[in-house]
Amino acid sequence: MIEKGDHSALAEYYDKEAKEANHKAEGMKDMASDYLKKYPKNTFAKHCEKMEQAYHNEAKQFEAPAQMHRKAGKGGK
Repeated sequence: MIEKGDHSALAEYYDKEAKEANHKAEGMKDMASDYLKKYPKNTFAKHCEKMEQAYHNEAKQFEAPAQMHRKAGKGGK
């Protein structure tokens, strides 16, 4: 449980979530590459590419509050 106002712990939490989302994005990138080799004219790879982008976007959404909490932890607003 993260204590209210523990900006360091909140920043770590959001960093962890961003890292996990980026890891999922890389998995989708690899999967898209595999699908392109096996099914070059199919939509499987396109779906994986869309999921990769979605996970990268998710990571950005977690990176923003992580940065805000790091700043707040240093006395910034």
